[in-house]
Amino acid sequence: MISHGRNVFIMREYIGNNSQLFDVRQYTLTDGKANGTRAISVWNGGGLSFTVLPDRCLDIAEVRYCGNNMSYITPSGIVAPQFFDPDGISWLRSFGGGFLTTCGLENIGVADGNSVILVDHDTQILKEADWIVEMGPEAGAKGGHVIAEGNIPMIEENSNSQIGPFLSGKAETKLRERAKKDELFANGTLHLSTSQIHTVKPLEVDIPKGRFTVVTGVSGSGKTTMVLESLVPALEAKINGNPLPAHIRSVEADGIAHVKLIDATPIGINVRSTVATYAGVHDELRKLYAKSPDAKEHGYKANDFSYNTGSLRCPGCDGTGVVSLDVQFLPDVNIPCPDCRGSRYARAAYGVKLMNKAGENASLPELMDMDVNSAIEFCADRKTVSQKLGILKQLGLGYLTLGEETPSLSGGEAQRLKLASEMGKAQHDAVFVFDEPTIGLHPLDVRTLLGVFRTLIENGATVIVIEHDLDVIRSADYLIDMGPGGGEEGGRVVACGTPAEVKRNPESRTGKFI
Repeated sequence: MISHGRNVFIMREYIGNNSQLFDVRQYTLTDGKANGTRAISVWNGGGLSFTVLPDRCLDIAEVRYCGNNMSYITPSGIVAPQFFDPDGISWLRSFGGGFLTTCGLENIGVADGNSVILVDHDTQILKEADWIVEMGPEAGAKGGHVIAEGNIPMIEENSNSQIGPFLSGKAETKLRERAKKDELFANGTLHLSTSQIHTVKPLEVDIPKGRFTVVTGVSGSGKTTMVLESLVPALEAKINGNPLPAHIRSVEADGIAHVKLIDATPIGINVRSTVATYAGVHDELRKLYAKSPDAKEHGYKANDFSYNTGSLRCPGCDGTGVVSLDVQFLPDVNIPCPDCRGSRYARAAYGVKLMNKAGENASLPELMDMDVNSAIEFCADRKTVSQKLGILKQLGLGYLTLGEETPSLSGGEAQRLKLASEMGKAQHDAVFVFDEPTIGLHPLDVRTLLGVFRTLIENGATVIVIEHDLDVIRSADYLIDMGPGGGEEGGRVVACGTPAEVKRNPESRTGKFI
């Protein structure tokens, strides 16, 4: 059977027109060479051949080609139809008239003798790895250690591993209670009608209000066009009383007053924007420090603690935390300010301490250097600050430091930080749209994200997510599967309904994996 990083082959183009049987005998490698040759010629009168790359073994007993139908039979008798190997990787594709061509080549980099290193969280990819090095145990200051390493069985059996339970299938997969089928549209319906745009055919789409809807489909199937180029601008136009986009026939969204796109675009380009300022915590901290005995002794007010305009900002970098070096013939280079070492504050700011009920004290620059989790502990007796920081922790951002620049955040971090101001509000009139929010997330982080979605829905929001992650897909109340293929082969709704309904739909490619 073909497996990632083990058996690699290339199918050369063949043109035939009759039903035929090709016998491919098992081919064994000796001393890194395929018995002194690189190719197995399969006699069929048309010149079809397999090319076996060095250091790999072909393990296929029969290949059957009958018009547009193809299958192979392994030596153990497993029949794999529709050009898919037992691992689900497409290797051949048939066209009308009997054309046979190369479709997918596995692990060519490894086959050529290269070492391939991936940084990834996707369990489907991780299961194909020869060796895994897992970092942790947590993010930020509580991470940075190798907590497990080895092959798949070793990782699955390692009690220190965070990813092991997800590889073994032992991790809890039911992450939220889904709405009952007969109650899906109890809160109302969003309806979108479009004419053709790009490769997306005319659509009629219903989305349940107050529920968790996931839009799925292969790459290029039309998900982005349907949601981001059609639904979002249509809702915005209706809310603002503007004409609908030209390709929008109609949109129905009774009771919707807000549409909020939460995407991975960076949060500004201003280095003065930090996690603390974006979350609205910095203003509260300045007020607290202005009330401290040290501040009163020196006559400092809340404005003095601003690193943008205050008297306590670092004069060397003007409160940015960085200075620019003019390198001749090269672009300018930003380095941490040598005076404040990136803290943004002058030395005098370190002399103003705030004491908590535990008897611990810290200056504002020292507090800004703490991560969210540590800051929550220090400010436990400061209700307003601890509540705002608690939201960041709830969003899975507890490892970020308060003074971290927002432009430097990853796309996933930016998405979650944008939600900080939305949590805890009634959202019955709001639609939240997320564009692949799980990119780069560990399965444990995906759980946190699903908890965020659950909170939004409990507060009345309609949540729409473009997604490929199977845990997110399985947790949806309602699925809209675009496709069936990409480009010209996609662009229509092939299946919609509950995950169970989409799973049963033979047209859905996504359903096969649910």
